[in-house]
Amino acid sequence: MWYGGYNASDLGGTAAAPFEIQENSNKSWSGFYCKSFGILKKSESARPNLSECYEMPQVSIIVPVYNHEKFISECLDSLFRQTVSDWECIVVNDGSTDGTKNIVIAYIQKDPRIRMIEQPNKGLSAARNAGLCEAKGDYLQFLDSDDAIKANKLKLQLDSLPRTGIPALSYTDYYYSIENDLMVQSPRAYVTAKFASMNYLHGLISDWENKMSIPFHCFLFDASLFKKHNITFDEQLPNHEDWDCLMNIFRMNPEVFYVDQKLAIYRRHESAMARDRLSMKNGFIRAIRKHQYSFPENSIEHKLLIKKQRQILHLYSLYKLYRPVKKHLPFLSYAKINADSLNLFVHKPK
Repeated sequence: MWYGGYNASDLGGTAAAPFEIQENSNKSWSGFYCKSFGILKKSESARPNLSECYEMPQVSIIVPVYNHEKFISECLDSLFRQTVSDWECIVVNDGSTDGTKNIVIAYIQKDPRIRMIEQPNKGLSAARNAGLCEAKGDYLQFLDSDDAIKANKLKLQLDSLPRTGIPALSYTDYYYSIENDLMVQSPRAYVTAKFASMNYLHGLISDWENKMSIPFHCFLFDASLFKKHNITFDEQLPNHEDWDCLMNIFRMNPEVFYVDQKLAIYRRHESAMARDRLSMKNGFIRAIRKHQYSFPENSIEHKLLIKKQRQILHLYSLYKLYRPVKKHLPFLSYAKINADSLNLFVHKPK
């Protein structure tokens, strides 16, 4: 099911209302608002050609959401504050059972740049992929529904990207916020978001989760990186789908530009502290092996991925030791332990 919106001024009326596109077993839909014509049109197509109805936006912002009625408003509000107005937002409601849907519809009524796709709960990767299928922009911004971006993020990153026709991406720094206030930085240990060298693929393998961590909404991607190479998010991975996707992107050797400002806000949930570390470890190992087998055995990348497996096994084993010690030494940083310990494993392959 699709949802979109229109303004009273668009129709010359006095009230705003959402429109709805309902797919049934015959793959028909009831209608949609076409801004350029100011009317509701019908078709027997499976889905409308939205490119005929909306001018091609410069940026497509994809927001997957599942049961985040508490946070989705702050996420969408951060888009309205952008100093760039040429964007569309595709909210993918991944089977939410709380009040998320009604909140998003209220935003759709305010601004036709926002539309919503609904699907049964399939997970983060499937929701992002659904948004990718409908994205019309030249650039892609992914944003989880509990996070936010600073008002000048899109402008600064668009300005950083050259208009050479060569696929490129831009990324920024970030900070952790506490759960209930995006403006208050969390005391959680910070791990840098900046690559240590211009060999981005090797850095992504060697440094991820011990020397470097880049939340996915730090990036602004040239959409052609996804579309021309058919890159999507692996729906079979239980986690680490971001790293897996970045591996596919950096294998394309795009131009990379860094904006040295904290423009992405990563909300830290207290409940997330009790995450299943075993599941995280196994998910990362699966992603690593997936890429390991895609490189020749004698390649540097293959050897680096083997070493990465050893790092990850060591990293997650440390957590068993860290938990009881943390109770007596609250100042001790698990991230610092990881970085210091895993540095022993970081060296060039022979």
